[in-house]
Amino acid sequence: MLKDTDPVSEEIDSLLTKVVSISTSKFAKYLQKDIEFIRTNLAKAQELIDIWIKVQKYMQQQHQIFVYEDIRKQLASEYNKYENVEKIWKNNMDQVRFSPQLTEVCQIIKLKENLLFSLETLENVNKELNSYLNTKRDAFPRFYFISNEELLVILAQSGDPLIIANSYIQQSFEGIKKLGVTK
Repeated sequence: MLKDTDPVSEEIDSLLTKVVSISTSKFAKYLQKDIEFIRTNLAKAQELIDIWIKVQKYMQQQHQIFVYEDIRKQLASEYNKYENVEKIWKNNMDQVRFSPQLTEVCQIIKLKENLLFSLETLENVNKELNSYLNTKRDAFPRFYFISNEELLVILAQSGDPLIIANSYIQQSFEGIKKLGVTK
């Protein structure tokens, strides 16, 4: 997982600024090919980091969702897509582990293509997930008062309605703090 990419991004931005500045110098006309090569590689590295961060964010969000067995069953197609992306992710991260330098990472064959494919797939899974949640909200409008994460927990733990009710009852119904069941 990428952690704090701000220092790397700032360094790339700084280097890009320097390269553009150098390329405008009248003394650099003999080095234009080299300067353009460096500028292109820096831009590719920044783009790769940006895509990587987006994919990583979706992976983390959806991992939290697909932890629940009920959600996996109800969204089997989306879960399969997520699993496929997860396999691609793990394969890419294994390659990165052996070549952790940014210049080496940028040279990994099909890394950018894999990340773009993963991003597109995860965005589609996210849309389907939101659509699924909206159908549940349409069926029970009180669900509009709770977040997607909370709704997923409710749906995943639907086998024990008392625990769910007592956890989210105050958000769904005004003036009710707790429910009890009598036999």
